[in-house]
Amino acid sequence: MFLKKLDWYIIRRLFGTFFFTMFFLLLIVILLDVNQRQTRLSNNGSNSIEYLKHYSIYYMVYLGNTFVQLVVFISVIFFTSRLTNNTEIVAMHSGGMSFYRVSRPYIVSGLVIAATSLYVSHFLLPYSNVKKNAFFEKYLVGATQKSEFLRTKRVHAFISKDEQLNIIEYSQDSKSGSGFSYFKYDKKLNRTHSIQAQNAKWNEKKGEYELTNVVERWGGVNEKLPQHKDKISFYDDKIQFFPSKNVKLNANPDYLLPSESLAENLTTPKLMEFIKRRKEQADPNIKRYETYLYERTSLAVSTFIMTILALAISSRKRRGGIGMNLVIGIALAFLYVILYFILGATSKNGKLDPIIGTTLPNIIFALITLVAYFRRARM
Repeated sequence: MFLKKLDWYIIRRLFGTFFFTMFFLLLIVILLDVNQRQTRLSNNGSNSIEYLKHYSIYYMVYLGNTFVQLVVFISVIFFTSRLTNNTEIVAMHSGGMSFYRVSRPYIVSGLVIAATSLYVSHFLLPYSNVKKNAFFEKYLVGATQKSEFLRTKRVHAFISKDEQLNIIEYSQDSKSGSGFSYFKYDKKLNRTHSIQAQNAKWNEKKGEYELTNVVERWGGVNEKLPQHKDKISFYDDKIQFFPSKNVKLNANPDYLLPSESLAENLTTPKLMEFIKRRKEQADPNIKRYETYLYERTSLAVSTFIMTILALAISSRKRRGGIGMNLVIGIALAFLYVILYFILGATSKNGKLDPIIGTTLPNIIFALITLVAYFRRARM
């Protein structure tokens, strides 16, 4: 078998330490957070029970995935330092096992955690964020943020290379608006089809707009409408009037008025499609969305790097034992966090390419890991 009894022993102990550390870290954060938000919950018509039922579990998924690499790092250092202090690693070497062989269960564990984090980041976390952000926007935002969300906004965007959508006043809270207009253009940028309506409501489940008092035209869209007393019954080959009409468009108005949390709520395939469409519209925030996309992979990769780096640091016996290893580990973890957030913020602001900003911390720490790992292997 690829994994021997000793490998399974290390894997079980390592995962046990990891889950124990993660559980108590998240528990402490949740208890501190709910205590801090009591006043805001009460002011917005909610309470601690609702917070724990409808927010905490999704917030824990977000926190756990965000800091998984640091929890893995500290857990591996703590667990391996205990093995080292108890001379268990020395006994393995005495039995003829090389450091590369000792590394096998750590490599397997790191790959499993990285693969799990990769799946969570790309698919599970966006679903969790939808629930988390919905509760947050309803009960945990301040008055200024809430008024900004509730106020009507104007939608004005090209939803494809030859389709334009406008809504003069749109409310993200009620998913409805007024002054709806849709135009389709030919290759010469002449309007060939238009739909105009007094009111519009977005049906998210069906992906369509429910319109009232509708005028639909083909060809000669810029011509004046003919005068007719009974517009509802009047129609010809170019103009039709409807008291109500449902129109299916690939244009979620909330995507056209993206909030800060929108990118977090989309699974990776949908986020990639969203980014593609926003590029066509020359969205100035495109770097921010690309950074969110690339972070999902870079965070998962960092868990494997941190696992091997922690092994290289803590498998060597030092003066000070576990305490010294933890000091070194926390210092490196702190350096990684600073580097990650500074470069991430720089990428989101458009001052650095998102791929560079999200991968550079991993490249730097991968080089540190390689040096530390092979140096430890030669000892």
